[in-house]
Amino acid sequence: MSDAMASVADRLRVERHDMERRMSDGRRRRLRQKLEATHDELEREREARRALADVLGNIEGRRRSRGILRLVIVGGTAYFLGTRAGREQYDAVMRKIGEIRASVQHRMGDVRARAMDTAQRVPDAMADAAQSIKQDVAETARQVSEDVRAGASKADEHVSESTGRATAPAATSGFTPSTTTPQRQRTTLDV
Repeated sequence: MSDAMASVADRLRVERHDMERRMSDGRRRRLRQKLEATHDELEREREARRALADVLGNIEGRRRSRGILRLVIVGGTAYFLGTRAGREQYDAVMRKIGEIRASVQHRMGDVRARAMDTAQRVPDAMADAAQSIKQDVAETARQVSEDVRAGASKADEHVSESTGRATAPAATSGFTPSTTTPQRQRTTLDV
């Protein structure tokens, strides 16, 4: 009996050892997966920090360019106001500004004139296009009417050949509408 108990105890030890090994393998697998997930998350954060650093670098560059623009504006204003002390320089600058203003106004006048000329031409062009469309529609209607007449006469010929009787020729318009409208018969529902 002691042999049986020893063998059961050995079996239990082996099973316990196998179970501990399986559990530790599962734990290792889970820990490895968590480590990989953490590593991926860390990489994403590093990429986000790099992107943020790039954006901040661009903003810093814009601040520098804005600073340069401010310097140019302030410097130009200071020069302009400083040249006022020397009347000759001031007059030269004011003449140049006047020339530029006149040139811009002249160009604006040309643009306005072209716009007005184009606006006046639009109704004429639209009328010409409408007239052309009207003529095209009239020509198409005439051709369709001729085709209908030709088809009607061919149909009459075919009917007269198949029946052996002569029929009256088709009217010149191809279609003759009735001049009278049929009267509706009174029913018991009419009052």
